[in-house]
Amino acid sequence: MLARNLVLMKSTTALAFLSLAVIVAGLLATPAWAAPLVPETILTTSDASFGDTLGQAVDIDGNIAIAGANRTDDAGSGSGSAYLFDVTTGEELFKLTASDAAAGDIFGHSVAIDGNTAFVSGIGNSDAGEDSGSVYLFDVATGEELMKLTASDAAEGDAFGHGLDISGNRAIVGAFHDDDKGNSSGSAYVYDVTTGDELFKLTASDGAANDWFGYWVAIDGNIAIVGARRADGAGLNSGSAYLFDVTTGAELMKLTASDAAAGDEFGYAVKINGNLAIVGAYLDDGAGVNSGSAYVFDVTTGEELLKLTAPDAAAGDEFGRAVGISGYTAVVSSENDDEAGIDSGSAYVYDLTFGDLLGKLTPSDGAGRDQFSTAVEISGSVVLSGAWKHDNASGLDVGQAYLYDVSTLLPPGADFNHDGTVDNADLLIWESSNANQRLDFNGDGQVDNDDLLLWQQTFHTEILFDESPANLDQQGPVDAADLLIWEQSYGVDGIGDVDIDGDTDGADFLELQREFTPYEAADVNRDRLVDDSDLDGWDAAFGWIADADGDGILDGDANGDGIVSDLDFLWWQIHSTNGAPITTSVQVPEPASGLLFSGLLVACIVGCRYRCWQRECA
Repeated sequence: MLARNLVLMKSTTALAFLSLAVIVAGLLATPAWAAPLVPETILTTSDASFGDTLGQAVDIDGNIAIAGANRTDDAGSGSGSAYLFDVTTGEELFKLTASDAAAGDIFGHSVAIDGNTAFVSGIGNSDAGEDSGSVYLFDVATGEELMKLTASDAAEGDAFGHGLDISGNRAIVGAFHDDDKGNSSGSAYVYDVTTGDELFKLTASDGAANDWFGYWVAIDGNIAIVGARRADGAGLNSGSAYLFDVTTGAELMKLTASDAAAGDEFGYAVKINGNLAIVGAYLDDGAGVNSGSAYVFDVTTGEELLKLTAPDAAAGDEFGRAVGISGYTAVVSSENDDEAGIDSGSAYVYDLTFGDLLGKLTPSDGAGRDQFSTAVEISGSVVLSGAWKHDNASGLDVGQAYLYDVSTLLPPGADFNHDGTVDNADLLIWESSNANQRLDFNGDGQVDNDDLLLWQQTFHTEILFDESPANLDQQGPVDAADLLIWEQSYGVDGIGDVDIDGDTDGADFLELQREFTPYEAADVNRDRLVDDSDLDGWDAAFGWIADADGDGILDGDANGDGIVSDLDFLWWQIHSTNGAPITTSVQVPEPASGLLFSGLLVACIVGCRYRCWQRECA
């Protein structure tokens, strides 16, 4: 929920319980937003050429990024393409083109990726008439085209595929010029990406001509959001957005800005993640004509939580033209910001707990007219931004995309006032803000164990074992091959018998995993799940200690209410759980090296045998 860069102690479980206060109090303050120094990787293509417009559309999921170049000419002028990149190395993996590519298809106008499936639209494809549009699915691992999707009622000019997104086995595709409720009223379609079946056609309950419903769409789990940038609810082209249940096709609610006004075009950009949705209104005039803004909503209630604007906003910046969200971190574009020249562009990163601006991103080689951030996305702590008008040695408007590791910008623990310490002042900020209300995940008016369970189901992230020093062969996840290395290397003379049961086997290797694989702070028993057993561990560690360190504060009273209860575990979980860090405090050596023996093995044996001693002597 609140992204953290913690390096968790690799000591015994008992010591891990008692080190929480030290971990939280030691977190650093958020750096200044004005000039963040974050790692940048520039993505370019092997066949870059004049007018390709790489970065027109972007998306990212885990270690794979996709960028559209909708003006490439492989199959004729403007046939278009898209490229897959390795996020870690920046290497180009595949170039994607449609099997039936033709001039003017504008393939790559919109892109999306989720897991092993990439999604690319060709809004100029003309199977059902000129610019009826289509969408193609690809296997990320091979670059192979899997299927082509078109609307069951496709018609000329619908622009099917202008907006698209994918989550699991469900995809949503917008057709903003569809005419069901009047000329260009718009619609969206939900698909099963496994079979290609069209499941539902979505339209707004109050749809009208020229609403452009479906211009931008997004989906996460069972909830989809569809923007209608030209709806007229608060004046001409004030805009709106709609939430839908993709399991039933039912419209759930309509979202509008609390300060909506004519011409704002709220709903131009939309994104959703978990219980939060973000909507761009790029022509809002709060800081000058078309300065722009973005709004954050609670998906379960429809409540507007935050309005985001740039602190250096100016007329014409068009802040909110593109948006991205991952957990409680958002990125918002300002493609006409003039930081490096007229319309050079920039992107802003926000913590959505309180709406704090964490940093402003500009490219190292930015220049006027680049329109950096014409498309933005975020996955975890990595931001992807396109600059579709960037010029380089290959010609004008070749385009580029940029990756940024923003982990150093993410909010450090519960230091809400950024004074370098976590204390009662931060607790007061937390309690007095609407963030406290957000703990009531099930909306029953109380913050209790039911909210804890819902939090676990909604926000708990998988731990990747492949970052562990227990991954001895450095290939894939931690598996039987690593166990074999362990047994062969350390099974001699009982050296690898860390659990002291007389032999070196899988149980010892499991202890190694648990000692040196990153785990979530709230995973008290280190079983890779945050559940009731961890709550029991919390109670056992803190519930009976009144004030062990004599500071006048109950050791287990995380939320400062004077008692130790389940709510303290919830508070701790929210502030300390965000998946495993991407690095560990232990360097990964070669299996046969002395460093592995002295570092991993000795520490593991000491820690694990200490726990065995505890069990035997308790």
